[in-house]
Amino acid sequence: MFRISKLMLFALVISFILFSCKEQTPVSQEEHTEAAGFNIYSGGKLILKMYNLNLDTSISKGLNLPLSSSTSDFEVRFLNDLGNELSAYEEGQSLIVIVEDSTLVNTTIVAVDPATTDVWKFKANGIKAGNTLLTIRLDHHGHPDFTSPKFPLLVK
Repeated sequence: MFRISKLMLFALVISFILFSCKEQTPVSQEEHTEAAGFNIYSGGKLILKMYNLNLDTSISKGLNLPLSSSTSDFEVRFLNDLGNELSAYEEGQSLIVIVEDSTLVNTTIVAVDPATTDVWKFKANGIKAGNTLLTIRLDHHGHPDFTSPKFPLLVK
C-alpha cells in the first residue's frame, strides 16, 4: 500500500514537471478600439454627447428628429476614455443604430471605410410623431466593442 502511494506520488510529480515546463505560446488578445462614448453632429453642430455611459444633458436631453419625408444626416464620432474624439478605427468595425420603435423612425447607415475616416454617418427620418429610445453601437466583426445605454429619441 505504501509502495503504491509512493509510485502514484512519483507519477504525479513527473506529470507536473513535464506539463508545466512545456513551452507555451502566449495568447495574444486582439486590440480593440476602446470607446467610452460618442458625439453626434448634425450640420457640423454638436447636438448630443454620451460619455462614460452618461448623456450630457447640458447639450441635449436626447435626439430630436423632425416629422418629415426628408432625411436628417448625422455624424457619430466616438470618444476615448479621456473624452477626446477617436481619429482611427479598425478594419471590420461598423456603426449600428438601434431604434426601439421602428414605426416612428427609419434609419440608414452610410457606408464608410474605417481606415480612411474618423466619422461614422447615418440618416434618419421621422415617420410618425412620438417618443422612443435609441442605442448606438460600435461593432467589430459582429460583436459590440461599445454599446451605449438607451437614450431618448423624439420625433415631432
